[in-house]
Amino acid sequence: MLAEASSPAPDADVPTADATGALNGTGTTSFNHADIAYDVVGPADGPLLLLLHAGITDRRLWDAQMAALPQRPELAGWRIARIDLR
Repeated sequence: MLAEASSPAPDADVPTADATGALNGTGTTSFNHADIAYDVVGPADGPLLLLLHAGITDRRLWDAQMAALPQRPELAGWRIARIDLR
């Protein structure tokens, strides 16, 4: 049985969309009583490309891709996010 996800904490640091509808920033949220840090770029309503790390790494593994992927024409309109799994 899957545990129910908890709602983001009321004081969670969550990026908000700018005047163009783009999200750009770093935030934290809570899920099942664990704090999760993330970075996100791109339009709030765009399809999501989620970058996940494995093993002993953290979201910094994707530093180069977070800078390069939004520049690619085929990803125009996409929201790109990375999270810390540990």
